[in-house]
Amino acid sequence: MNFWEKTKLIFSEAFNQVFDYLLPIIKLLLTEAGRFVMQVAMDAVLEAEKALTEPGSGPEKFKRAEGAVKAALDNASMNLALHLIHTAIQIAVTRMKASQ
Repeated sequence: MNFWEKTKLIFSEAFNQVFDYLLPIIKLLLTEAGRFVMQVAMDAVLEAEKALTEPGSGPEKFKRAEGAVKAALDNASMNLALHLIHTAIQIAVTRMKASQ
């Protein structure tokens, strides 16, 4: 995506409506806790991908990553909402797939 395509997207009405929805999540992810959960989620997703390589194991990989993230948060004495943990895992999966 080039600069002009990005600019058009940012100024489009559809983007603004989606951005209004995503802004609270983005704000949470930009906090120290958000950055921590994103790193933990990325590590957990990569580990789940290595451990469960058979096709069709998406739900198993997600559950494994979710458990690893929850355990890491417990070890760090952090309590985050489940939807933020799921969002971090989904973002990590998307980043992993994009890098392949």
